[in-house]
Amino acid sequence: MALSSLRKFFIIILLLGITGSISALVVIYHEFDNLLLKKISCKIFDKHRVEIRTDDQLNINNISIRWHTFKREKTIFKNGEKAGRIPYLKSPDYCFDVFYKDSLIGEVGHVIKRWYHTNHYKFQLSRLANKIQLQFTVEGPDEASANYWNQLIHKSKISDDKHADGPIKLKIPNSAKKNLITLKIEDDEYQKIKANTSEKLTFGNPKVKINDKKMKTKKVKIFGQSSLKYQRKNYNISLDKAYKFKEGDRTYKLKKFKLVSLSMDYYYFHNYVSYSLLKELGLFDLYFTYTELIINGQSQGVYLLVEDPKRTMMKKFDSDFHIRRGFENSSFPGRPPWDGEPYEYKNSRHTLETYLASFNSIYKNIKNESDKTVLDSLEGVLNLESYLKWMGINYLLCNGDCTDEIYLYACPEKENPYFNILPWDFDDSFAPQPHEGWEERHAAIGDKAIFSIEDSLNLEIAQNPLLYELYLNQLSADLRVIDERLILNTFSKAYNELHPYFQDQAILKMTEHDEYGVLTEEDLKSTINAYCDYLITRRKNTITNYELSHR
Repeated sequence: MALSSLRKFFIIILLLGITGSISALVVIYHEFDNLLLKKISCKIFDKHRVEIRTDDQLNINNISIRWHTFKREKTIFKNGEKAGRIPYLKSPDYCFDVFYKDSLIGEVGHVIKRWYHTNHYKFQLSRLANKIQLQFTVEGPDEASANYWNQLIHKSKISDDKHADGPIKLKIPNSAKKNLITLKIEDDEYQKIKANTSEKLTFGNPKVKINDKKMKTKKVKIFGQSSLKYQRKNYNISLDKAYKFKEGDRTYKLKKFKLVSLSMDYYYFHNYVSYSLLKELGLFDLYFTYTELIINGQSQGVYLLVEDPKRTMMKKFDSDFHIRRGFENSSFPGRPPWDGEPYEYKNSRHTLETYLASFNSIYKNIKNESDKTVLDSLEGVLNLESYLKWMGINYLLCNGDCTDEIYLYACPEKENPYFNILPWDFDDSFAPQPHEGWEERHAAIGDKAIFSIEDSLNLEIAQNPLLYELYLNQLSADLRVIDERLILNTFSKAYNELHPYFQDQAILKMTEHDEYGVLTEEDLKSTINAYCDYLITRRKNTITNYELSHR
């Protein structure tokens, strides 16, 4: 090709590239501009539609509707006419209390995917015999989330007066004693913590006491990601010699443990309850207990002390490799990648490359067309029974953050690389929706008994008939273990263990630095009772809806 022809060719390519870029920028601008205008108009105008209908036996003038979120409430309908607009707020959900002659008929609502979503709300009231029936539908972008409302706990329910003593009875607090860990660090380091810096500090010369026993430390450092934005940080504690923690007849000797601040764990019991139930299923053999943390003479509030999972996998499970799963195999494009590193110990049985290839094979195998082939390949590299148990717990507890909250560790008894699991971090249990949102989840798997399909392995289990049948069988067996008595005893134990800490005003004062603001002793029993009642009900409904009692 002549030089002049080449020059013309490159000029044309350049012009086409510029034109394409300009077109793309125009599209992006218009999308941004339209969204911006929508957000502005939502703040100014009332764009939600509310429709109330009754049968001939009911007077619409006797109906009133109160809209509320976790922190705000407002009457939107009264005396037969609109009484106020529904605000557009950044809130996890919208709730509506419907009254007839000042008697509560029912509470309905939905999860908010985007604060600027505009919906059409329809309320239909009718009298059947001596009871008023309420039907509620949502038309709009949050329609799918409204379909799941009755299955899920939402924060508005926890403060209801009906839970003060509760439909169930928690056991009276026993003489549970507070644990106490005191930490002495340099004053400039403590000032950084109080200033709520996001640094992952490692403390230079820390002094530690556990229940008045002085302990020599190897290292004390801050850990976490989301928790860094809170003043109450998470801490990794590494001791020179093990401290003996007692639980019943069992003694746990810990040299490494984590102090989890629970700043995002509502009323501090989500992780405790979840770990307790996981332990009953044989999935979580780590020691955990509540403790107060004092730094430089000032209380930092309630913490959950948890045995270090990495040390446990290495020492107790004799594993020479583990990896914390990330978002690399997300079912939904655009999820942020996980940037952690797999951990390989000295004298590993296999090379790092071999272990990583085995881990990656889990996701390569699920792309096979044959259901039986997928099952065989998974069982050759993964403890599928444990994984299905974990998925069932996630469903029961509505765990909204599970994809990257699990360790896979190599089992030493297997000749070839083979992984078992260690779950981690359940402060997002009892979530109103999975990370991917109801719309995406429902479009992929409908009403199947799986809470999140954000990870492609979960999606394969939901869509593969053979794997899903195995999952339902495992869920049925698990719910025979997690019966009503166990749920009640677990929540009662959590209440008993937390109760003495909620007697301390210095501890309660520190809750103002948490995600949900100031907590109170008065609401503790009501809150735990409500969630306990909810979990018992959800268990019953799961067994009934999916006919698990016949399995």
